[in-house]
Amino acid sequence: MVKLPLTLVLSATSIIALVFVFYRDMNFFLVLSILFFILNSLYLILIQVYSGSMSRFASNASVMGLYNAIRSLGMVFGSFFAGALYQNSIPSAFAYTSATLFIASLFFILAIQQKKV
Repeated sequence: MVKLPLTLVLSATSIIALVFVFYRDMNFFLVLSILFFILNSLYLILIQVYSGSMSRFASNASVMGLYNAIRSLGMVFGSFFAGALYQNSIPSAFAYTSATLFIASLFFILAIQQKKV
């Protein structure tokens, strides 16, 4: 099932983003950046598979279209907000990313426990 891997990947990306706040070593940053983007691409695929499998009431194409539209809006506004944070303080952008991913994983865990997903 997709639920457990998605929860693990969201939690791992949250932890990696939090590590970016505290470490300043460039080599360590590059290694963690590669790992973060690998996990990022994994959770995007897992979310897409999961949202496609949940489309009982609508066609799969319309669910995927809605998912991609919402994801695009999130990428635009999230990048804008993270850029504004980055101007004020570089670690705050990584802390925001970590907090957002952590909250997303908590919401997903709560939804799984309540059997809503």
